[in-house]
Amino acid sequence: MRLNEIPNGTMDLINIQCETRENLILRINNLFKSWGYKKVITPTIEYYKVINSGFESFKEQDIYKAFDNNGRILVLRPDMTIPIARLVGSKFKGVKKPLRLSYTSNIFRVNKELLGQKNESTHCGIELIGEWVKGSDLEVIILAIESLKLFNFKKFKIEITHVGIFNELCIKAELDLKTKNKLASLIEEKKIKELEDLLADLTIDVDYKDIIKKLPWLVGGKEILEFNEKLELNSLKYLKTLAKTIEELGYEEFICFNLGRLPRINYYTGLIFSAYVEGYGDFVLNGGRYDNLLKVYGEANNAVGFSINIDALAEINTLNLLMDSKEKIILEYKEENFIDVIKEADHLRSMGKIVEIKLKRSNEYGS
Repeated sequence: MRLNEIPNGTMDLINIQCETRENLILRINNLFKSWGYKKVITPTIEYYKVINSGFESFKEQDIYKAFDNNGRILVLRPDMTIPIARLVGSKFKGVKKPLRLSYTSNIFRVNKELLGQKNESTHCGIELIGEWVKGSDLEVIILAIESLKLFNFKKFKIEITHVGIFNELCIKAELDLKTKNKLASLIEEKKIKELEDLLADLTIDVDYKDIIKKLPWLVGGKEILEFNEKLELNSLKYLKTLAKTIEELGYEEFICFNLGRLPRINYYTGLIFSAYVEGYGDFVLNGGRYDNLLKVYGEANNAVGFSINIDALAEINTLNLLMDSKEKIILEYKEENFIDVIKEADHLRSMGKIVEIKLKRSNEYGS
């Protein structure tokens, strides 16, 4: 290892990269604040038991671990939702709800090498806790849309689903937990052949087989929510109602639906959504409802939130247009007018100018 190497999945940021991220974070945090969200900061390190209790799907090899002086396992936080849940169960226990909390934090995950994924990334996010379900779902979706509208993307979409649709289907089909989890994994990963083979082996009503088989393909506008008029699912009805309200609020152009998205079905309890920007291959924002998580940490309540990947936004080339196009002013000084130049620079900076001062070099000093 060379002394100027850095760990896999990390990166140094310089000049315009730093300015771009600062610009993004400032705009997003100002928006969150205008909606009544208050900033919180949690430790970068957490106890492994705290994280594992809320996120059993995390594999040990995917988390950075260490030991404290007492032999307890510590981790670099791989997520911000669990630290927020822990915080609410301690600092905000018994506090009148709803709570509107926001954060800007780095998270750490050990990704496989050569996939181009970052092991350290910066996120801005919000959590809305203890509010009416439909009202809070609407609020976070609209706030997610408004967050991305800050950056004048040519086109972006918030892709929405509801984990209850799949859960209700499994209940009606009387599927056991193991089969349910396997089906969810195949649908999420779009492994169509394996999904069809598994469904063929199941002794369930053919109508349920056909519906489950369709889920990976149900992507599009609100019309896909009408894929089966006879199907009586509360979650599907809720999603239709939500879609109608979003349309009435004037945000229909920014949303679509994907009923084949089933990430961590034992973690999310309702709405799930992600945001995609045209021309970028991965989501830049994701969130959802997790009503069962807070009770693990001592404060049972419903909750919904989202996280924006600042690094992903910064990678999108069009964001360079966001930077202020201020020209830098350079003031040169000599020893005899040093104080006057400093005063002039301070005056210009007070007017919002970017000013650098430097020694005026004559031939005897070289240039």
